[in-house]
Amino acid sequence: MSSIIASEAVYLSQMRHTTDSPVPIISGPVLIRPRRESNNFSAGSAPSDDEGGPQCIPSTRGYDKRMVMELKKVVVNIEQNISIGLNSEKTGKFNGTGFVVDAKQGIIATNYHITGTSPQQVKITFENGESTEALALHYDVWNDFAFYKVDPARLDFDLTEARLGNSFSLEEHAEVLLIGNNEGFEYSIKYGRVTNLYMNRGKRHSLCMQTSFDRTKGSSGSPVFDRDGFVVGIHTSGTDTTSFELRIEYIKDALEQLLRTRKVKRGDIGVELDLIRISDAVNHYRLPQDAVERLKTGRRDLKYV
Repeated sequence: MSSIIASEAVYLSQMRHTTDSPVPIISGPVLIRPRRESNNFSAGSAPSDDEGGPQCIPSTRGYDKRMVMELKKVVVNIEQNISIGLNSEKTGKFNGTGFVVDAKQGIIATNYHITGTSPQQVKITFENGESTEALALHYDVWNDFAFYKVDPARLDFDLTEARLGNSFSLEEHAEVLLIGNNEGFEYSIKYGRVTNLYMNRGKRHSLCMQTSFDRTKGSSGSPVFDRDGFVVGIHTSGTDTTSFELRIEYIKDALEQLLRTRKVKRGDIGVELDLIRISDAVNHYRLPQDAVERLKTGRRDLKYV
């Protein structure tokens, strides 16, 4: 038995990664299968389990190199210069990320905490290196998203817009991809997984997802893609070990209204909402069992209401 284990696996005391690899540093013994080829692989082409890659590395088979290169075209780098700060906003130069949501109108989605409310000079740089100026079009203080607008007529190339998906089609542990300007490095790529489908974040019960991305300065406003290349969220906040992504449905709803009526209308019923576990709703609030079954129809992984 020991000879079989020795031939099937090796123990590494430490595994390091190169700049083009999503492999994390792992301390301590790790059980992996031997590789058949080189240890090096580029972003978007991590070896799968079937290719003899380490079993501790999350599979990235949904993101081949060609897809990643196409997705980069919808992402933009935002450079912001604020000389007069309003509403306690800081002055200075700042960087963030955004992504094109309407190519014809030149509309770019990002975070509210990127646009802010202060007068500013904004430079948008695209994946091909071209740049242009932008103006703030709309911002949502409560749900931390906003839109910039550029003039497509001033560009000598056609914009590529993101495909906006359905965040509710995701399941826990689903693979996701973030492309942003992490630490000011343009078009950095992060692979991760959905760790919690339902998180109540923000100033007014913003429904977010928790992912395994770590927070990085400059990645605010980055699009989060599913395995089919659809944007399912926008990176809004996080810690050194985890991140929170605002669901794309907030942006889709506001964008639809902007395109139809040039303004966004929404109401508020004036109550505080929060998510609670289904088990607590049953035990403490007498949620009927038949209601639980209806809630879980088609989503057996549902934990909160």
